[in-house]
Amino acid sequence: MRHRVRIGLVAFIVASSAGAAPAQDVPAVIKQRQALMKAQAEGLKVIQNYVNGDTNRGTALAKVNELLSLPPKIADLFPPGTSIAEFPQATHAKPEIWQQWDRFKDVPGALQRAERRLADAIGGGSKQDVLDQLDAVGRNGCGACHTSFRSPLKD
Repeated sequence: MRHRVRIGLVAFIVASSAGAAPAQDVPAVIKQRQALMKAQAEGLKVIQNYVNGDTNRGTALAKVNELLSLPPKIADLFPPGTSIAEFPQATHAKPEIWQQWDRFKDVPGALQRAERRLADAIGGGSKQDVLDQLDAVGRNGCGACHTSFRSPLKD
């Protein structure tokens, strides 16, 4: 009898642990990724303000260092089933993200590399160098994803 209880208990634990991971709160994940993208845009605006003379180099350096922490988080904020096809009112993420996952998951690395060059420009370059690197971040980082993987925003 004890043997059967142990086997039953082991079977219960195994069965319970297989489904123990809570289902992801998809709307919350979508909101998290949108918040990350807004933080990215706001950070780039602060750096643009440095180029315009509206803020100082130290503020721009602090902001770019914050930005460098964001790209590694991006791919995790795009679990399958969170595209515009499933949530048309909540997101602009195209299904192509998951159809071209290998290509998509490389984009955050490109963004981070562009942001590192931006940090270098802020740290020791001219404001024109910073402006050039801001353009590169937009083109090779943000634009690389938004062009292929985000449906157009509607005003």
